Amino acid sequence: MTHAMVEELIGAASRKKKGFLGETIEYRRENGLLTTYGLNTNELVEVGFSRNILELEYEGIQLFTHPPRDVFSSLVNIDGSPYESVGFIVLLNLGMTLTGFHDDDIYQRAVTVFARGRWDGQLSDLKPFDLANF
Repeated sequence: MTHAMVEELIGAASRKKKGFLGETIEYRRENGLLTTYGLNTNELVEVGFSRNILELEYEGIQLFTHPPRDVFSSLVNIDGSPYESVGFIVLLNLGMTLTGFHDDDIYQRAVTVFARGRWDGQLSDLKPFDLANF
């Protein structure tokens, strides 16, 4: 999906910047919705949602209004093979990352959805998440 397609669907960005990887990041909804476009491409590679996007839902699970531990358990079970990387839970099968759910940190709570292959360069850095620690 291109910048133009995203803008047509969800409106113009309120702010744009280059991220630390040189990718273009656009901010919408008072910085609660971030869209990231690949380096040297016009293609959407990631969408980030902060906890103020209350209507965010997956498979009937309201991600920011249901109890965080329930959301986390449900998504991890649906994915079946969770990983952890520097405080993020990476759900490669769902194409999603979570933070602030497994450690109940409301101020860090966020979700991203990402394009297939987005995490391929970091696969060796991912550690299987041990559900026994949850």
